[in-house]
Amino acid sequence: MHWKRQLIPVLLGLGVGMVLAWALTRDSAGEVRRDVASTAVALVHRLQASPAMSPIEMDAALGTAGRSSATPIAWIQLRQADSTVIAQTGIEEKAAFTLQYVKARHAIRKAAVKVVQRSEGRVLVEAFPVRMGGATGNVRVLRAAFGESSTSPANAVLEIAAYLD
Repeated sequence: MHWKRQLIPVLLGLGVGMVLAWALTRDSAGEVRRDVASTAVALVHRLQASPAMSPIEMDAALGTAGRSSATPIAWIQLRQADSTVIAQTGIEEKAAFTLQYVKARHAIRKAAVKVVQRSEGRVLVEAFPVRMGGATGNVRVLRAAFGESSTSPANAVLEIAAYLD
């Protein structure tokens, strides 16, 4: 009987600890997602401000966005619909999402996001649909689909990966 009374506080402590650990982990991922979205918005605005950027200048813009992010960035990629990389910075990684998947998730107001385990730790990857233009000249970013309606469909993906650990 005496050992049962001692076991109750231990079990309660374990339960509270597990709930607290879950809440902190969940909040951390939420904070990383906010940082990633903020980085995406800033990057798209930068790309829109200079529509005649060369691919090398786009790589530099992605690098600057990655370094100025509040969360350490593993990679940023801007890809066409066929997964051809237009610009990239950080780790060279294959596409985490297809354009069709990103557009479908966006259509139902859901994020294209997942956590990938790498040797360096867990990485949160989020992708945003983007409208690209400039069929004959340099690539231009016309609109990022961050809740905005657009008459032109998204035809590219901006993928940002940030370290969780």
